[in-house]
Amino acid sequence: MSDLELRAGKAVLNIDTLGGGMRALRVGDWEILDGYETGRPHSGRRGHVLAPWPSRIWQGRFRWAGVEHRLTITDPKHGSAAHGLVDKIEWTVERCDRESAELSVGVPRQDGYPFDVRVSAGYRLYENHLEVRLGAENLGTEPAPFGAGMHPYFRCGAAADDTGLNLPVRSRLLLDHNGAPTGESEDVDGDLGTIGDRVLDLVLRRDGSRPDAEAEITGPAGTLRLGLGPSFRWLVVFTGDTLPEAERRRAVAVEPLTCPPNAFATSTDVIALDPGRPWTDHWSLAWSTR
Repeated sequence: MSDLELRAGKAVLNIDTLGGGMRALRVGDWEILDGYETGRPHSGRRGHVLAPWPSRIWQGRFRWAGVEHRLTITDPKHGSAAHGLVDKIEWTVERCDRESAELSVGVPRQDGYPFDVRVSAGYRLYENHLEVRLGAENLGTEPAPFGAGMHPYFRCGAAADDTGLNLPVRSRLLLDHNGAPTGESEDVDGDLGTIGDRVLDLVLRRDGSRPDAEAEITGPAGTLRLGLGPSFRWLVVFTGDTLPEAERRRAVAVEPLTCPPNAFATSTDVIALDPGRPWTDHWSLAWSTR
């Protein structure tokens, strides 16, 4: 387990090789990510890569190419397999210099996911923005189901109540009492305004008519603009109300995902990862102070 540090001007990004994700991002005195201390385990998947599926698969069950698969239940509270298989294992550092880094990891094969897939994450830091590129390669002989995402918690100089959101989305999935999609959706206005005391745990579909639109997160410290590559068709917004008390509602998770919760079971926006045809896409984060 080690920590990589990238620097560009006043911007500093720390990458945790355990999980391959972003442990911290700060610009001057602005702690943009609500992260965690080096050497400590993370909670709530803070800043980490979610693959080969993001979010949850209820009961861990799905069918692929006519074959039934059952994943290990890792979230007993929801009866689901949660957030993939790569966020708690050590990644290989392929390259690292002052402003950029590339890491990769093989997905641990198991009965529920018997596919030979390697995942990569690339980070490039600039003075006023960050570019993140995720990739996957199927090293096997048959197509594999795949999805990816990341789980950053953002802070704009205030807790969740004083954070504003304007998101390029058109609808949200309706969830049941256990947080599982019901199969129904409803139209939404992505301009959520200041969150206030609202409890948010939203699964939102991106507005396809606005391919270049950015999610905007605002607060006393400034504005964050989250840009999404074409594969990132979903956002999950979470105000952290179920986290440990000391971490509750102190930041807002805005998670870029390629597919929604339970996608392997519903076949919604699942990437068919063919052998010899690697997948890659990106998202970005820009910041400006007030």
